[in-house]
Amino acid sequence: MAHRLTNFLTSKFPDLIRTIRLMEPQHPYLYHVRLSKSPNYQKTDAYQGGLLCGEACFLTRFLLDIEGFTSEVWKNHQGYGDYYTDHCFIWLPEMELMVDPTYKQFFSDPRLSDETCPYHHYIYKTLPPIFVGTRREMDDLIQKATTLNEKHYQTSNLQDIWKYWRFNQDITGKFNLSNCLQDPNYFREKPGYYLKAVKSLKPDLA
Repeated sequence: MAHRLTNFLTSKFPDLIRTIRLMEPQHPYLYHVRLSKSPNYQKTDAYQGGLLCGEACFLTRFLLDIEGFTSEVWKNHQGYGDYYTDHCFIWLPEMELMVDPTYKQFFSDPRLSDETCPYHHYIYKTLPPIFVGTRREMDDLIQKATTLNEKHYQTSNLQDIWKYWRFNQDITGKFNLSNCLQDPNYFREKPGYYLKAVKSLKPDLA
């Protein structure tokens, strides 16, 4: 099932990118800034979804809902004031699978030496754009990435990124687009691009 879900979301990835860009047309961290300008990378290879977890989860959950998958959205947070950070991801309880459309932002290393760096090649060109897997598979990914990171940069700060996938707060209610669409006045309160973005994922929307 995880393999089928990965294939489905990968096939929808161009739609997801297009829709995020409708909602956030000038967002500076949709792609890795340096890799997106490299001739060694296609634009989509450099996708990371930096600071876009809310938008990406909102749209990805809608895609899952259309296909009949039961899912939840969970948020975690750490720090205070200027050091406060948060992140959200999708959880499929019936299959015990995590779905994270912006996970690569946490694996990027600011010490990027050059565009041929084997560590970043693995993260951005080998791994799928959207993570689908169990909690154990995420842990395995972190361990493998840490090993590759240390091999190339001698040290690694990836060991503690598991905090971004803690189940701190269930915020599913804020991400129920299918229910919202039952309200005929829903789009009247939204900016013009919003209906266009949703229709790009569900063209038959009235």
